This record gives sequence, C-alpha cells and structure tokens, in this order.
Amino acid sequence: MRLKPVVCLLLFIAIYAGLHGGVYYFKNRVQELGIAATLLLFVLGAWFSLFELKQSIWKRWVYFPAILSLGIMIIWALVFYLRYDTNVLFSFFAAREFLFIFLCPAIYLIWKSGLDVITIRRLVWFTFFFLMLNYLFFYSTMDLEAAFFSNDTYLTSIVTMDDWRGFRLKPPLYAIMVSILMSLMMIFSRISPWHTLAAIVTFSIGAYIWSIVQFRSTLASMALAALVYPFLTAHYNRLPLFMAVLPLIIIAAYIILELVVTGAGPSAAGDDVRARAFAAAFESIAQKPVMGAGQASGFTITYQQLMGAKFFPDDIGIVGMTYKYGFIGIALYMYMHFLILYRTWKTNWQYREIVGCHEPLLWGIFIWMCAQTLNLVLNPGLSSAKGITVAAIGLALCGIYKYMLESGELARRKDELSRF
Repeated sequence: MRLKPVVCLLLFIAIYAGLHGGVYYFKNRVQELGIAATLLLFVLGAWFSLFELKQSIWKRWVYFPAILSLGIMIIWALVFYLRYDTNVLFSFFAAREFLFIFLCPAIYLIWKSGLDVITIRRLVWFTFFFLMLNYLFFYSTMDLEAAFFSNDTYLTSIVTMDDWRGFRLKPPLYAIMVSILMSLMMIFSRISPWHTLAAIVTFSIGAYIWSIVQFRSTLASMALAALVYPFLTAHYNRLPLFMAVLPLIIIAAYIILELVVTGAGPSAAGDDVRARAFAAAFESIAQKPVMGAGQASGFTITYQQLMGAKFFPDDIGIVGMTYKYGFIGIALYMYMHFLILYRTWKTNWQYREIVGCHEPLLWGIFIWMCAQTLNLVLNPGLSSAKGITVAAIGLALCGIYKYMLESGELARRKDELSRF
C-alpha cells in the first residue's frame, strides 16, 4: 500500500486521541489532532478505495457514517439553538467527539486500499499497550493531590479522590478493558511463546493499573460478561436465548454490582448530588421529551447554568442522555448499540468457525460490548469519544471479516490469521 507509514501513524494518533490518551497534558488538545487524523485517514481511504469497491458498497461506507455523525452534531446543535437562542456553531463543535465515528469507515477503507488486517490489529494492540504505559508515566510523575485541589477545573476533572482509595488519575478505561480481555484470550489460545509472553505482560500491566483505580463495578460487569459468554453467546443458535434472558441478566448484574460496590468500601461520595441531578433531569425530560435539551457549549450557555452548578448529564447515565437528546436520540443510540453488539457477536462466531480459534481483539471488543450492555443504564459508553473509538474498531473489523468470509479469503488465510 502506498503511504503505509503515514497511514499507520494517522491510525495510531486517531486511536490514541480517541481513547483519551492526551487528557493528561495540554488540556486534551491532542483530541483535535486525533479528529484531524481520523478525517484525513477517512479521506485517504475513500480516495484509494474508490476503484477497489463496488459503488454501492463504497457509498455505504462513505455516506452513512457522514450522515450519522454530522446529522447528530447538526440536529442537536439546532435543538439547543432553538431552545436557548445561542450560537449554533459553538454547539456544533462542542459535539465534535462524534467525528470519531469516521474511524470505522476509515479503517475499513484503508484495509480495502491495501493495508493488511494483521497490520491493523497489531497496530491497535500496540496503541492500547502504549496507552497503558502513557497512563503509568503520568500517574508516576503528576502531583495528584495538587492537581485535585488546583484552581484549574480541568486538572481537577482528571483526578478523583475518596477516603479509602486515595487520589487516582483517571485511566483510559476502555483501552485497559479490551487489553485485559484480548490478552486473556491470547494466553489461553497459546498462539506462540512470544505472543503468550506479550499477552502476559499486557495483562499484568492492565491488572496493575486496575489495582490503582479499583473500578469495582466495571470489573464486575466485565467479569460477568466473560462468564456469560460460553453459556449464552458462544454459538450461533444461542443468540435468541441470550436476548430472551438479557433483561434478567441486567437485573442480576445490578444486584451483583450493588453488592460489590457497597461491600468493598464506603458508599460513593456525591450520592445526594446525583439524586438531585436525576430529579432535575426527569423534570426537564417531561417538558422536552422528544428531542431533549440539545447540545450545550462551554462558550455559550452550559448545562450547569441551566440546571444547577453540579449538574453533569454524563454522570447520570442514560437519563442524562435522554435529557440531552430526548427519546429520538435514545432510540438512535439503542439501535446502534445493539447493532454493534449483534455484528461483533455474529462475526466472532463466524471467524471462529472458519479459522478455528478466536480473534483476540474482536473477542475482546465483543465482551466489552456485552459489559456495556450490562451497564447500559448507568453508563451509555458509546456516547463519548473513547466508546465510539472502540466501537468503530470493532465494527470495522466486522466489515473486514465479512468481506473476507464472502470472498473465501478468510478460509485461505486461516493459518496466517490464527497467529495474530
């Protein structure tokens, strides 16, 4: 492939920035670089694949992501403008994290332009590993106490503190989750001694970071998703059973998570603040149920000015999303969430049937999606850049493996693909 080093560098920057690797310096200005890298990667992929794909397929991978991402940004910027008479451009750019949706078609199109899928998944693995090292570097070098009590609101937002866990730097959580899951699969698969050693190192670093941050509910949901897999989602004919018992699994998950959270330490601080935020959000939803309040911007009117100084929609899960985007937005979110869950499940099953083993990265993303489903009400993760980035990688891999399956390439290269 022409420009392979440039394409690999752009992909690394896009994933690194999308998973919040740059939040520890320059007030996350690296995110803007990541968005630029994503869009440039998309343009290069669209150009180089223009004559490699059927026009119908090319249009599907180019037009639909553009309509989805730009549509979300434009519509809810207009909603906020119409409700509060603010500058629509500020609200539009405040939603720029949705531009990471373009990472999905970008990965697929650059693969179709000649970048091998093995190179792509190894680069993703390397980026996840680098993100963990990046976190450990800043955790070791930053004065967390000074940052937490700083007058700079941005610095205080990346550090958390409670009485029993102390000061903690917020990690690239989704990269760590997928890295742990992926490395576990590689350890059990015993691909090769070198791969096993790399997987053990990756898992050890991820486990060490988890011992620092101690996100109990996230760990519990991830463990439960991995335990559910062999019984309910490992085979093609078990999907109806999984969907039938999913409500019961979610209820059980919340009971387990509640026991884990309340049993492993003191209650989380800020429960009263959240209760008031929920009450305020429900009141607003009752008044604006269809489209919600819209997308605010820090340069015009903020949610805190509208709803109270401690009101942050992202802290109250799917209720906060409904406040912002209304039932139309939630319906769109739920459709995309379960579409990605289904695609990753189906592709993971088909890949294993043909190749004879799991693809560790795809399996890790699928289990991550299961964990997101179990924690859906409290944490709609696909509404942020980091969640969009992981989902985009997973959906792109699904598209790649589907094409390889239909063309017979998956079967022809199964020995090569099994080595990761």
